[in-house]
Amino acid sequence: MERDKLEAERDEMKRYASELVEKVKNEVEGKEYMIDRRMINTFLVQFLNPKSDEGTKHHMMQSMSKILGFTMEEKQALGLVERQKIEEEKPAA
Repeated sequence: MERDKLEAERDEMKRYASELVEKVKNEVEGKEYMIDRRMINTFLVQFLNPKSDEGTKHHMMQSMSKILGFTMEEKQALGLVERQKIEEEKPAA
């Protein structure tokens, strides 16, 4: 009798744990593309600050391109990579 009660409690705990894991998965799903607005604010303020030198601006754009997942073509359009580097990284046909 005591054993049955413990097994029922264990099964209930397993179900509850499984539900929690599923809930967390659902909440996290798709959030890898979410960006912290405060971080973007800081990047923009530093980038547009007239006191920021070109090295700082270039570093900020490099970081932003990584965070936002820019393609090589997008990086090239911003002057972050040279066209030659893009051609080298394209797979051979």
